[in-house]
Amino acid sequence: MKVSGFTFVRNVVKYDYPVVESIRSILPVVDEFIVNVGRCEDGTLELIRSIGDPKIKIVESVWDETLRKDGLIYAQQTNIALPHCTDDWAFYIQADEVVHEEDLPIIQEVMRRHLGNPAVKGLLFRYLHFIADYWSSNPWFCYKAVRIIRNNGEVESCGDAVGFHLKATQQYLQSGPKEWIAPSDGRVFHYGWMKDPKTMTEKMGASDGLSWRPRSCRRGQATGSRQLSV
Repeated sequence: MKVSGFTFVRNVVKYDYPVVESIRSILPVVDEFIVNVGRCEDGTLELIRSIGDPKIKIVESVWDETLRKDGLIYAQQTNIALPHCTDDWAFYIQADEVVHEEDLPIIQEVMRRHLGNPAVKGLLFRYLHFIADYWSSNPWFCYKAVRIIRNNGEVESCGDAVGFHLKATQQYLQSGPKEWIAPSDGRVFHYGWMKDPKTMTEKMGASDGLSWRPRSCRRGQATGSRQLSV
């Protein structure tokens, strides 16, 4: 079994995203890590290069500003990185997300268990959204999301990159047949709202025209986003 990690980034230095910690959190369980770096002038590309891990492969892109409405540009940028993944599973993580090291062996075992079952198209993670400090979390934000998909070309990112759907039918995985997804037994720690007020205000201002509302996917449909980078 081989696993590809993938993400997209832009302006993560300017808006204080923990992208280095994010990438490193899953490096131990991936064989390669694809990072789609959008063109920017804040040192994001240099920061990704500074991680210095041979697993990391950088793809550079230019954002299509016509896709800013409703956060669609996030899925588009995610789907630029995805085709560069070459392994059995594709493990998606966003620049303000971290997976706990204690969960990595469990996640690996779940991937091995379902590798030979093509009916399973994605693995579901539980979310903890931290607000203002490292102790307070918001239970009303999106509490489950698919972050590992079977890398067979059938699945792609959709909406504002909260979830995934089938390319052929655009059926959202979490609202499809229950055998499509399995629990990963892993957690995602989301730190997108852990910023000083000035940085958060600047980020939200730069996100004008993008979806910014807290995300909700309790009924199998994701809405809103946390502006990974703008």
